[in-house]
Amino acid sequence: MPPGGNIQAAIDAANPGDEIRLNTGVYVASLEITKSITIRGHKSILVPPKPENKPSTACNTGKSISGICIHGGQNPVQNVHLFGLTVQNYPGFGVVQFGGEGLVAQDNRFVSNLEYGIAAFDSSNSTVTNNVADSNGEAGFYFGDSPEANIKVKNNVAVRNEGMGIFLRDSRGGTVAYNTISGNCVGILVLADSPGPAGDYSLTQNDVSQNNKECAGSDEDPPLSGVGIALAGADHVLVNVNTVNDNNSTKPSIVTGGIVQLSVGPTPPSDNKINNNTAHRNAPYDIGTDGSDQNSSYRGNVCDVSNVSGVCAHTTASKT
Repeated sequence: MPPGGNIQAAIDAANPGDEIRLNTGVYVASLEITKSITIRGHKSILVPPKPENKPSTACNTGKSISGICIHGGQNPVQNVHLFGLTVQNYPGFGVVQFGGEGLVAQDNRFVSNLEYGIAAFDSSNSTVTNNVADSNGEAGFYFGDSPEANIKVKNNVAVRNEGMGIFLRDSRGGTVAYNTISGNCVGILVLADSPGPAGDYSLTQNDVSQNNKECAGSDEDPPLSGVGIALAGADHVLVNVNTVNDNNSTKPSIVTGGIVQLSVGPTPPSDNKINNNTAHRNAPYDIGTDGSDQNSSYRGNVCDVSNVSGVCAHTTASKT
């Protein structure tokens, strides 16, 4: 389909399993997907319509306009695949899925959207690989409210987002690996807050460095800056073979440091494993805790400063 074509009309006419191909160029669109289809772009750029021309979709409320809105109504939408798209400058989400299964997003760019770059709520089995999330107003990559998330988030780049590079909130299960995460307020946040829980993740071989952007906070959100990887009320998370350097902001923040564990309300972090990571020049600690963590273990970490005895001494240390 050439630029100027009606992508939504093609989606509406498509049968489940069909593929819609976009040519190189700029498309003005705000799309709604409620069936199993593939959209395959080639240097294809989606930009928002003017507010007065925004379509009525489940995701376009108030002043918010999202690039791609995926939902299934009463039944989860399955196997939506997105390839080769740039979704930018939307006053809402870049891409958002509600109640879906099997989302695949590969080789896309989510740039300067007001909310999340790409987000999945109440979803499972999402695979997100080789994407870039740059300068979005909240997290670059978000997976929330998903007790059986089972995500695969690999080989992505998350930079300069006004929040988290990767945000795993009240969701469980999956792998986050080989991602490059820099210039955000927080690199990776695993959060159990309302209602939780969050955990059963493997965070492996990510480069999480220089996340010193300032998120000043609001009435709803605390200030955040200078955090590499944070396990906030999370449990059964493996943090293994990551490089976590230079997360050391002096801006106001409820927590700072390289790899940190902290409680959220009555929910303490528990049964997490912090192994074989390299962490330097983070402040105040390369690896730290607020003291609330339960049954956490630390092995083989190469670091300089920790408030847990033995963690940076190339020996095994445990804290209960």
